[in-house]
Amino acid sequence: MTAAVVASSLSGSYAAMAARGQDVAELILICPTDSSMGNRNVWLRSLLRAPLVGQALYNLIASKVSIRHFHDDHGYYDMDNLSDDVVNYEWESAHQPGARFAPASFVSGFLDPEDDLGDVLAELDVPMTLVWGRDADITPLSEGHDLAERADARLVVFDDTLLLPHVEHPEKFRDVVRGTLAER
Repeated sequence: MTAAVVASSLSGSYAAMAARGQDVAELILICPTDSSMGNRNVWLRSLLRAPLVGQALYNLIASKVSIRHFHDDHGYYDMDNLSDDVVNYEWESAHQPGARFAPASFVSGFLDPEDDLGDVLAELDVPMTLVWGRDADITPLSEGHDLAERADARLVVFDDTLLLPHVEHPEKFRDVVRGTLAER
């Protein structure tokens, strides 16, 4: 049985790399990227992983105020779509034992894959749909056009959304996924 794989952001690169040589029915990638915060920065990762200072900085970064700020700045086009339940869930997830170490690697560039996402997508012989928010700024729509062209992938653009089209428009996203799979 083959699987349809749905991944978002940086996990899109990892899903695409994992699809190499696998029997994947479809890749559906939401604003995929192969870059987090730039080049690897050892001192930043060390600072964020430090016991006292790192924990204090992490608590600021993973506060409910900071979560809302990130979503307001990059995640949500319409902040009315961000519920208190989602913020609470993200806060609780961020405060599990050891949870601060992955973000330290993310913001210091240590989670970025070595492979170029465009090259990986272009070499795959897998049906592919890229879903993008028209107003995304971290991974702008121009990157979506470039990746779609390089990979000969279908690009679906959602209006009135930034980085999280699947979250802001879940019914529309569900219809894209169902329609894409039905076509195959």
